[in-house]
Amino acid sequence: MLRYLRVIFPLSALLLCQPGFSQWFNQVSAVPDNLYGVAFVNRDTGYAVGGGLNNSRLLRTFDGGMNWENTSLSQSKWLYDVHFINESTGIACGYNGVIYKTTDYGSTWNARPSEVTDWLYAIDFVSADTGYIAGLNGRIIRTVNGGNNWTQLNSGTASWLLDIQFYNSELGYTCGEDGRIFRTTNAGGNWSELDNPVNNTLNSIWIVNPDTIFAVGNTGTIVLSTDSGTTWDPVFSNTTSHLKSIFFKSPSHGFIVGETIILQTANGGIDWFPMANPVTVGLEDVVIVKDATTAYAVGKSGAIIKNDLTTGIESEEGLSGIKLYPNPAVDYIDVVIEDQNFAERIEVLNTDGRILQTFAMNGASSLRVPLAYNAGIYLLRITSGNYSVTKKVIVDP
Repeated sequence: MLRYLRVIFPLSALLLCQPGFSQWFNQVSAVPDNLYGVAFVNRDTGYAVGGGLNNSRLLRTFDGGMNWENTSLSQSKWLYDVHFINESTGIACGYNGVIYKTTDYGSTWNARPSEVTDWLYAIDFVSADTGYIAGLNGRIIRTVNGGNNWTQLNSGTASWLLDIQFYNSELGYTCGEDGRIFRTTNAGGNWSELDNPVNNTLNSIWIVNPDTIFAVGNTGTIVLSTDSGTTWDPVFSNTTSHLKSIFFKSPSHGFIVGETIILQTANGGIDWFPMANPVTVGLEDVVIVKDATTAYAVGKSGAIIKNDLTTGIESEEGLSGIKLYPNPAVDYIDVVIEDQNFAERIEVLNTDGRILQTFAMNGASSLRVPLAYNAGIYLLRITSGNYSVTKKVIVDP
């Protein structure tokens, strides 16, 4: 039976205390083409790929996204993903089975034989030698020599496979059209289809641990398994936008990007909340740098955005002791800040992340916030300096 995973705490308790990630800021890629994949090897050095009907785009930055160098390959078309094995060696894949490899930090990219002509959408490596790519018509190919040569595996399906991720050298998952999810426990030798009751196309998958796996997709779909993929349940996403990519920086904190939307979680994916998006185009991929200090997302029309996670305070220190009541509310909600804390402002947002009202606290320890809205779910963002806590409010008719 389908059931949405959604938590509503008792009225006397705080409804979901969401630590505030810092804001996303627009970067300048200086290219007009869509960007579909992004990878960073450290805080400063990163790569993005994309393209269009007439060329492939390969971008790189050495200064944390402030400037991007652009390489255009006119002999090929769209590139959909990029993955770096180490700081100098990376693989990109895309249209008609094309694969490129660089061993000099992206200065040059050389074509490698894929032995297929299907569009290739996603790359993952489990070691410096062994990697996998998934694509059109159920295609999964594997390399055991660092991407120089690739061989086909039998996925057992002809469905489009849009993402692939391995947890270790044996355990991996892939997902794609019609909500189909497949698992291997023997390094891709065999793939078994898993029972996902949601049939919307899935664009991205993330393995938190061997038991906990998320997949996201079209029309706001988020599905979660907590038993190694045996069963899957929908998670309430607060959106009907197509979701394109998911990435966790820790078991608790993660991002999802999609069609003009960014979602964040701070409680292991039980609840997802929208963030302000500095661009108005669809986002295709999100990545968090290995040291978890920055995050990047790329998308349509050359969009690149950055989140400096170190400027946000991912704890409630500095804004603790906050109480909301009544909740659910009808006409108003009282916000009380205890423990001698100080809040500068309170913002009311809808679930698309749009700010509906802003109230200055002016040193007060409490504020009655009017809620003259239609019935539904809203967000209160309480801010003081670099500290920001977001709480869910239910407005009843």
